[in-house]
Amino acid sequence: AALRALDLPDSLHSLVLSRIDTLHEGPRSTAKVASVIGRMFATPMLRGVYPDLGSGREVAQHLAALRRIGLVMLEQPAGYAVEETHLFKHVITAQAAYETTPAALREQLHERVGGYVEQKGEIAGAQRFATAAKLARAGETLDGEMLTPREEEILKLVAEAHTNDEIAEMLA
Repeated sequence: AALRALDLPDSLHSLVLSRIDTLHEGPRSTAKVASVIGRMFATPMLRGVYPDLGSGREVAQHLAALRRIGLVMLEQPAGYAVEETHLFKHVITAQAAYETTPAALREQLHERVGGYVEQKGEIAGAQRFATAAKLARAGETLDGEMLTPREEEILKLVAEAHTNDEIAEMLA
């Protein structure tokens, strides 16, 4: 529904869906789980949300397959205190993967994502970012808070009153 709402030509819609459908089961499932997490997703979260994807090594192989065919890209390599993060190269790819995920599985995955975020304490970072966004809209900043360059870029766009869809397009 959301993909159709973009008013894309049927040929483009079909092309995106066919690329996902031709994947082997592992990479296809990985793309679907990732699409529920969001356009950008931390690699460890995939297994944390849906252990059926396989071992860490198998998930890494699935992601490598998705990178090879250009569906996702490595946004942030793993490093000291930093989780490896991937990004769907195009919003429409993430939306197509999401739409091809059965509704019952999507609902289950949404619950698991929420549980994972709460368990890992990542909600604190999300709350910090939400607070910074509210302050940015009001022309203020967080005193003493450190934001990543990406967060600062997003906040600048939020402060300029861009919609989420506009921001996603600008950062694509």
